[in-house]
Amino acid sequence: MLWGGTPFFEEGSTLEQEFLNACVSLQVTAKKHRTYWYCTGEDLYRHPFHYLSVQSEGNLVIPEFMDQSTGCGYRDQRIICRTGITQRHKVTVTTQLAQRLNRLEFVELSFPRSPRIYLITRRVKNLLTTEPLSGCQFIPCLDESKVYIESQKNIHHLCPQLESEAQYFQLRVTITTAHFPFGGAGIIRKQCPQCGTVQLAFLSKGVTFQRQDLADTDFQYYNGYRTDNIGEFHIDADITIVSARVQRLLIEHKIRGLFRYLTDPPIRHGVVEIR
Repeated sequence: MLWGGTPFFEEGSTLEQEFLNACVSLQVTAKKHRTYWYCTGEDLYRHPFHYLSVQSEGNLVIPEFMDQSTGCGYRDQRIICRTGITQRHKVTVTTQLAQRLNRLEFVELSFPRSPRIYLITRRVKNLLTTEPLSGCQFIPCLDESKVYIESQKNIHHLCPQLESEAQYFQLRVTITTAHFPFGGAGIIRKQCPQCGTVQLAFLSKGVTFQRQDLADTDFQYYNGYRTDNIGEFHIDADITIVSARVQRLLIEHKIRGLFRYLTDPPIRHGVVEIR
């Protein structure tokens, strides 16, 4: 298949060999570069880290529980920069969102992309707390049919009653990677002129980490890249990484909200490449 104008094949496949043979017959030089690892079955779990990919709830509006006053706020015809916005209240689950959660069990909000807002059912929360997990926090969600005092709404307020009554929870990732991954050469196409956050960029390679770049934790995220031509840059999205044991729990218990990592090329589960 063509991916970004480049032929893409599964390594070692018959189609790949036929393509290479055709290049030889046409006296065309083919440069081979592995882009993504593809793993299935037990082989998947021998890799220590994986990209978390779950379905979106589809709402393109910044939720009311986010405080946009803390963000960059730059706006022109090309860019709306929300870098730095923070969450002040717990998530309120509407009837529509509850229906989607009941069906999928694990979703993420479309906005904001940083910080990522993951929502899970109590069943998934119980599954993920059968043994201690690091790098995450579970926060009970609010019910839109109920009235809460201001302290209960506060994202930092701990309330045992809410914890025991809630049917849905926010899964909050609390740890960042030690360093950004490396992506070869970079080209920036859209960047906030006020805070410098990059909203559109192209990298010459699939991203890779060194082992010391990653924390020994079950959940972590990164929001930038290192390149060999323009240094480091920060992006307007958090990319979440989970440990192999979290990935195994979600797959083996058939959590319906898991989503394919990439459509083209068709990668079901994204493995974090460590060099």
